[in-house]
Amino acid sequence: MLCVFLTDLNMGTGTAKLDPGRTIYITSEWVAISRRYYLCVGLDLLSGLAEADLLKHDLGDIPHPKTPEPFCDVSCDKKITAKRLFEAVNNFVDEKTVLIPDIGDALYGSMGITTHGPDYFLSSGYYASMEFAVPAAIGA
Repeated sequence: MLCVFLTDLNMGTGTAKLDPGRTIYITSEWVAISRRYYLCVGLDLLSGLAEADLLKHDLGDIPHPKTPEPFCDVSCDKKITAKRLFEAVNNFVDEKTVLIPDIGDALYGSMGITTHGPDYFLSSGYYASMEFAVPAAIGA
């Protein structure tokens, strides 16, 4: 992890399960490797890592989110909930959709929606700034 802020906003609201014993965490001021902290090293470590002959590890199967069950029409006997609302939105997302949720429930609820490209989910999570979605939509 390079200069990552470990917050609920960028760690999947608690769903990310990172094993500190298997991570390298580099900030501008320190490095943590396998639960050991090295102060005053920081980003200088990157040049050494770039030149190192590191062992490759098999990542195994990468889990993918399950496909939500289709959203039923208004005649369905299920209650309308926030969860079901986001499941319904997920059914409309295709390979051309850019999802731009604003801060609050829209951001947290939409984190489970499957997008089809690495830059198809745009949101401002840092500092939880409001009113990001409208100018972002214009830009997108």
